[in-house]
Amino acid sequence: MQKFIRAFDQVRQANGQAVSSKQPTKAAAAIFEEWRPQLSGRERRNAYHLLFSARAGTDAQAIMAVARAVLEERAPGHKFVLAHHAETRHVHI
Repeated sequence: MQKFIRAFDQVRQANGQAVSSKQPTKAAAAIFEEWRPQLSGRERRNAYHLLFSARAGTDAQAIMAVARAVLEERAPGHKFVLAHHAETRHVHI
């Protein structure tokens, strides 16, 4: 997660709060501590990497809001982080 936070300056938590990329190690540790109760134990858990994509020129913040809304609706109660991947012309979240 540190690498993810370091690479993308617009990482957001499920609640929409921005994750600071200035101290990625500290930011990742804080998220992990928040998630620790759900990650502890021997119970197996699934993890997913999803991609939301839109054509060039689309408002990245609007797609970020849509991605958050979809995840809140389709995966209620699950933890997630979002980031805008700005290295391409198309918008990728």
